[in-house]
Amino acid sequence: MKRGFICLHQQLRTGVVSGSIILDLATRTMESIRYCCMNANFADAYSLLRKFRDDLFYYVYQFAVADKSDFTQFVEINDLSVDEKNIWDWVYNQQNDLHIGSVLKYIASHPAAKKAVQKYNLKDSFDKLADKLNNYVHSNGYLFYNESFNQLIQRKR
Repeated sequence: MKRGFICLHQQLRTGVVSGSIILDLATRTMESIRYCCMNANFADAYSLLRKFRDDLFYYVYQFAVADKSDFTQFVEINDLSVDEKNIWDWVYNQQNDLHIGSVLKYIASHPAAKKAVQKYNLKDSFDKLADKLNNYVHSNGYLFYNESFNQLIQRKR
């Protein structure tokens, strides 16, 4: 992979993944988060923050997979690894069963990522963030729903 691009070839179909696509989408998600916060829709902002987090991890995942693969070679789909197939499916809008846990495990197996996670003690922070965001995404209680700004102010008093 060079300059943030991954090229996938299979018979007559070719797909190109530009890392900047994911970063552009993440920027748009951040803008949506800003609007949610401006309107005191904090539960929605947390849900979007989880999407933002997942998008950024997927961005890193693509680079980690590309680091161990040669996407410039013609390969039959059946010969792709599970992770290469995940990226193939994403390029062709066919991805429907990839879980963030699989992405995180793959990233954690990459030597540079493993070193950074250990050096900066990131695992605990990532786990705490995941728990908090999941509460909002899955509405795990009354407090994880949007409330009007007036209700939030009254509750804080």
